[in-house]
Amino acid sequence: MLMSNPDTPVGTFLIRPSDRGRMFVLTMLVPSSSSNQGVIKHYRILSQNNRLFIRSTQNFSDIFSLVEHYKRFAGGLLCKLMYTLPKQNPVVYPRRIEIDRNAIDFVNSFPVGSFGELFSGKLFRTLDVYNHRDKMQK
Repeated sequence: MLMSNPDTPVGTFLIRPSDRGRMFVLTMLVPSSSSNQGVIKHYRILSQNNRLFIRSTQNFSDIFSLVEHYKRFAGGLLCKLMYTLPKQNPVVYPRRIEIDRNAIDFVNSFPVGSFGELFSGKLFRTLDVYNHRDKMQK
């Protein structure tokens, strides 16, 4: 997780949905008394009467107001919110997908050079598909 990267500065935060239902969690890197690196701390953002709060003494009409407040004042948190954690692009692994030959309607074939052929068709009667076959292949 990027939050535990040693280069992540104290005060970095993100807000995410809770695993426990209809609430959010503020996850942030706070100062550690035992090391130079920060410690990850989680705060539940609760909701009551259409108001959001971490501590019942401070409540907010929306998540943006809550974040803006805690950027200016620590107000019960171990430090102020300072930096949003950059969004990470998901890792996508390539995979081979096999499609049933009957799902493709072949429309045309064209000779390509001296040794190949290009086939075109429709996958599921909607998506254009192409396949090159080398005449030397069996």
